[in-house]
Amino acid sequence: MKNAMGAGLKANARVVAVCDVDSKRAEHAKAAVEQFYKGRKMTHDAVQAYTDYRELLERKDIDAVTISTPDHWHALIAIAAAKAGKHIYIQKPFTYTITEGQQLVEAVRANKVILQTGSQQRSSVYFRQVCSIIRNNWMGKLKAIEV
Repeated sequence: MKNAMGAGLKANARVVAVCDVDSKRAEHAKAAVEQFYKGRKMTHDAVQAYTDYRELLERKDIDAVTISTPDHWHALIAIAAAKAGKHIYIQKPFTYTITEGQQLVEAVRANKVILQTGSQQRSSVYFRQVCSIIRNNWMGKLKAIEV
């Protein structure tokens, strides 16, 4: 959230709402946002804390959302956000099933919103190096992977 707020400064974008099912975490996030802007001596509208994402999505003054919930909620909230006309940044995994992915793609296209998923870790130089090491058998033939 802090990275998003920092990037938003350059794009004239502001965090105006936060949401968490745990009201204490929602209030903590609200306080963090307010402190961020106050520390930069910036005026801003009051940040609203929500415990129900559907209430947040009803706001007409919100253009985009970041979804960083537990993984099994990603598709449901992203589809609702698309239907509400919000642009979306969603953490990985994008969805759990092919059907969820298809429904999300359909919602994004039907509502003409932009969706981006986070894949920074997967594209880092270190991940590519490990893939190269494994593919080229530099540590010997791979026998098993346990996750």
